[in-house]
Amino acid sequence: MNGGTDETNNNEHSSLSNSPASSSSSVRPKEEKISFHSASSYENSILTQNKMYTASNRANEENSTTVPNHTEENPMNKSLKRKVVSFSAMPCEKKVADVHDCLRYMQEGSDFLKVRSYVRQFRRLYKLNDCLTAISWYPTSKKPSKAIITIDSIKEVRLGKTTERLREHAQQFENESMLSIIYKDGNNDCAALDLVASSPDEANIWVTGLSCLIARHGSPLTPADLEDRQTMRDRWLHDAFAVGLSSSASESEQINHNEYQALSAKSSIDEEEAVRLLGDYGISQDKAKIRLQELQTRKHEDVRGLFSTEDLVNVFKKLTTRPEIYHLLVRYSQNQDFLSTEDLTLFLEAEQGMSKVASEKCADIIKKFEPSTEAKLLGHLGIDGFMNFLLSPECDIFNPANASVYQDMDQSLNHYFIASSHNTFLLADQLKGPSSVDGFIHALRRGCRCLDLHCFDGSDGQPSIHNGTLTSHIPLSEVLDVINYHAFEKTDYPLILCIEIQCSISQQELVAQLLVEKFGEKLFLHYILLTMDINTNSDKNRSLPSPNDLRGKIIIKSKKLPPCFPNENNKEYGEIIDDADCYEVTRRRSRKESNSKKHRKLSRAFSDLVCLLRSAPFEDFNTAFNEQQSDQICTFSENAGLRLATSDAEEFINYNKRFISRVTPGTWRVDSSNLNPQDFWNVGCQMG
Repeated sequence: MNGGTDETNNNEHSSLSNSPASSSSSVRPKEEKISFHSASSYENSILTQNKMYTASNRANEENSTTVPNHTEENPMNKSLKRKVVSFSAMPCEKKVADVHDCLRYMQEGSDFLKVRSYVRQFRRLYKLNDCLTAISWYPTSKKPSKAIITIDSIKEVRLGKTTERLREHAQQFENESMLSIIYKDGNNDCAALDLVASSPDEANIWVTGLSCLIARHGSPLTPADLEDRQTMRDRWLHDAFAVGLSSSASESEQINHNEYQALSAKSSIDEEEAVRLLGDYGISQDKAKIRLQELQTRKHEDVRGLFSTEDLVNVFKKLTTRPEIYHLLVRYSQNQDFLSTEDLTLFLEAEQGMSKVASEKCADIIKKFEPSTEAKLLGHLGIDGFMNFLLSPECDIFNPANASVYQDMDQSLNHYFIASSHNTFLLADQLKGPSSVDGFIHALRRGCRCLDLHCFDGSDGQPSIHNGTLTSHIPLSEVLDVINYHAFEKTDYPLILCIEIQCSISQQELVAQLLVEKFGEKLFLHYILLTMDINTNSDKNRSLPSPNDLRGKIIIKSKKLPPCFPNENNKEYGEIIDDADCYEVTRRRSRKESNSKKHRKLSRAFSDLVCLLRSAPFEDFNTAFNEQQSDQICTFSENAGLRLATSDAEEFINYNKRFISRVTPGTWRVDSSNLNPQDFWNVGCQMG
């Protein structure tokens, strides 16, 4: 329990990451290398994915790819309206390790939506030509020689809604999927080509590739230029994964097959050693095995099972280079594959929000996180060092000052969110799954401060814990032993046990006896409010103790006999109205015009242990504000809680300022799935 919420559960509340899946068609991963040819005229037909686009089908293609420029929904728009944070792809979905890969994808072509100021917008296939000197598009009503923008005419490439046209006519698309190419047209006037990609990753690939090309200031890019960008990284990786003599193709051509096989054995390692070596650099065993096995299928059968340095370097690059981080690095560098101290300063101030970053600070970051000794000496932070830095605690969004409880913990208990668990004892489904004390251990070790116990009569005369369905049973004594041992292992703030008592009177008394015996002085047994007149206004407004007041205490929350219940004939039990705790059920019952109410017996010994938090039914907010006591807790079903949070949010918030409310997962969640607690936290529900 703390001011910030640690929601722990046997079925822990987990944040739902709604990361949309990237479109598989946005980037087509191929293994071919970039083609370098002499400049030639643009061909009238483009072959892509085994489909020939020719002049004969231009009209049909143009008609089928038009998109009205307004907010009317259509399937094409829907595919582009995914909500993302920054980048939509997971690291394994795009094989972008360097500019070489970006240019290769650009040569294969990408479908972009061209944004124009007038009504109709068209989807086109844009490609980088083989000699890396121009981009062209198809289909077009222009002559092929006119549907082209040369690289040397491009002045700037921008990501996002950076032009007036995009801001006015592309509001329905996400910002990260847009790019603008600023270039000089035939009249030497500045013009902008505004495009919408099918994913943020595809937009980033084109921005990165074009930025690399225009940085050459018109001079052609050669394979040697691309290799130079990765030289330092390659040298470091070849040193890291050195396994003997190189077994390159050029060497193998000069020796016969038997000699090559012997040389490969000496300069290669087996799969087990390769997995171990990759694991030394942070690659999981499973991922390494999968990638190595894929690599084996392309090897000659004589050398299968053996992996060279080059193999390990390629596997490392593919598994560790995250495209979104690579694009970020290139964006802040001088179109290099590393950040200088000046580039890193710009990144820290513009992207990370730091101010007055000293060059010494950047030098320390490079020294600490850059794995290449050569890069360290030059003051360069490569992609591997950049990833190490971004994934380090120094870039953690969590404030380290908040690692320990820093909030004011002297307020009333109802002013705090409480990490809660429901049906803590269940490990699987709600109907017939296993029950185990492991559920309690798991929840307590994660900081849970509210556990759920359902007590029933046991077959051996001892109370047991189960769900009232076909789930297995656990002796209550075993559960209490585990709770007593782990209760304050994670934190010493109070632990609340929500006990649903369904036992006979004799076993209720055993429950009370076990609670006292197992917990001893940890059990909270004194609260002045319940010894006073329950109808006095001062008691209704009395504050609950604070978390600091209750450190190291275990609190029983359950039904309780009224304080004024007559002790006739010294009976060891009393009667309470058999109302269900759940608000939704209570409300349905209240609609029945019946004066008859069921009663059931409750042991006085057990009732006396409920000293701070007692269960109470909820009728409506007006009744609660007038009659409910501060120590009474009302429970809401998931559906009822959502309904109140939607229709009566303000009243729900005011209610939670005075009382503690508890929300339980819907009964339809038989698979033990979790509710989303955020909806209830928004209105102040403390136990969600």
